[in-house]
Amino acid sequence: MHAPHRVEWLKSDQRRIEASVWKKWFGLIPVLRDEFISHMDDDPLMYNETTSCGLLASSASRAGLLALNEYITTKRGPGRGRPHRWGRCDLWVYDPNTKRSWSFEMKQKFCISTHRQDYFHRLLDEAYSDANCVHPQEADNRYGGIIISGPEGSRLSRENEVNIVQTAADTTFSCRIEGGKAPVWMLLREVTVK
Repeated sequence: MHAPHRVEWLKSDQRRIEASVWKKWFGLIPVLRDEFISHMDDDPLMYNETTSCGLLASSASRAGLLALNEYITTKRGPGRGRPHRWGRCDLWVYDPNTKRSWSFEMKQKFCISTHRQDYFHRLLDEAYSDANCVHPQEADNRYGGIIISGPEGSRLSRENEVNIVQTAADTTFSCRIEGGKAPVWMLLREVTVK
C-alpha cells in the first residue's frame, strides 16, 4: 500500500478558479508518480522539464482537463519591439467546465548541493520571462514556473527547503508534491499584463 498522496499548497488564493480546478489536477500527480514507480521503477518528475510537463499533462487529462505539452505556438521575439515568431510552449491546459485555459513555461532544477534563495528567484524569473513571450491570446493566463527536486529517495537539504519556501512567497501558486521517489516543489508565477 502506498503512503498517502499529498500536495501541500504553500501559496494558493482560494478565491481564484485555479485553486478549485488545480486541486484535483495536482492531487493526481503523486498518484501517477507512484504508478510509474510500480510499473517501471522510474519517477518522471526526477528528470527534466519535458518529462515533468508530460506527467503534468497526463495528470491534467486524468482530472478531466485537456492538456498538450511541447506544442508549437507564436512567441514574442527576444528584445523589445520584436515581432512574434514560432516557438514551443512547455504546457497548455484547458478546463472544459470553466472554459479557462493556462499556458506554462517551466524550468527544472535537480538540487544536489545547497542553493541560495536568489538562485531560485533567477530560475523563476527566467521561466516568467519565457511565459511572457507566449502570445497573450494563447491562454487566459500564462505562468512561468520551476520544478525543484533532490536526490532520489531523499529530501532536499533543510537550507534548500527554507530558500524554496521563501521564494514561494513571491509566486502566485506554489506547492510541495509527495509521492514518487522524493518530494518535489513546484513554484508558479502568473504573467501580469502591464
